[in-house]
Amino acid sequence: MLFLGAGASRAFNLPDLNEISGIILKNISQCKSYYKIIKLKNILDQEYNNTVKSNNGVDIEILLTVLNIINSEDHTVITNPFRLLFQNLNNNEIGKLDVNEFNEFKDKVATTFIENLKINSKNKKLVDKITNSYNELLNISMLPTDIFSIIVTTNYDNTIEVFAENTTTDKFKDYLKFRGFESYYGGVSRFYIHQNPGMSIRFLKLHGSLDWWINESQTEITLNESGESYGKNLGKRLMIYPIQDKYISEFPFYYTYDSFKNMLKKEKIVVVIGYSFRDESINNAFWNRLFTETNKRDEFKILVCTKSNEVKHRVRRILKDEKKFSFLEYNFGEEHFIKELSQNLNTLTD
Repeated sequence: MLFLGAGASRAFNLPDLNEISGIILKNISQCKSYYKIIKLKNILDQEYNNTVKSNNGVDIEILLTVLNIINSEDHTVITNPFRLLFQNLNNNEIGKLDVNEFNEFKDKVATTFIENLKINSKNKKLVDKITNSYNELLNISMLPTDIFSIIVTTNYDNTIEVFAENTTTDKFKDYLKFRGFESYYGGVSRFYIHQNPGMSIRFLKLHGSLDWWINESQTEITLNESGESYGKNLGKRLMIYPIQDKYISEFPFYYTYDSFKNMLKKEKIVVVIGYSFRDESINNAFWNRLFTETNKRDEFKILVCTKSNEVKHRVRRILKDEKKFSFLEYNFGEEHFIKELSQNLNTLTD
């Protein structure tokens, strides 16, 4: 399995969370809630930096998580681990937004993601770079086991879709064919995992996607590849920004996460690129797979590609047993990345 986080798309100059967070904060300057949000973010930055010994402050996912908790009437979300960032706030009104303010802010976030993460198919230079990079990466899987037969991602962008549409390798085109959707009359593709939980999946987007739309009754997901106007008739784009246990129980994320956990049971090796290990549900799935081995033949390994000391510290804290995971200190897209990854995978599969 290849598991991709936001850092994987940095190879194509797409903004990471810190960068897109800065863009969003500029874009909301005309929002009614701007000063409330900035006041909250300044407090969270200080708390977060003191807690994790960082200078980056909170990104948009953390900010949205905290805002959701503060503005939620469902107090079960207070179990979220990010509660530690705001539990000592003296002013209970800090971060409080009315419904219109919060919706305006979330709409602005969604618009900014779309404007900055959607690959334009007419940008031939970028399309070629994406296609060539993933062709090179995925061809490493010509090993004794097909390690990259499945791709799972937390990303909303369409880099894998662009790759699968443009690659000349038939088996890589299957990432588009097997992604949890089935086509109906009229060429409309609808999310089908919940009706057919045993369906084959080769490409799974855990957090939704720029081209997923959910209807007004929150019961149906449509894959809109032909244009924005059709999707708007169905409701709104489906992306999940903050990750909390509350969201994992909702449609369709319960099914995407359940599929991910079932996929992991069959995997021997997972290569992680660009994932920061901050999603509790994903981390729990990895941890459970690591410690449910039944015999030596079921040995499971995780190879994490990162240079970040913060991420490495988080991995060690979460996964604990360093015999079960290892690090590759290269980023996707760097010189020698493919060579070093191939050598590491050969070692793991010996």
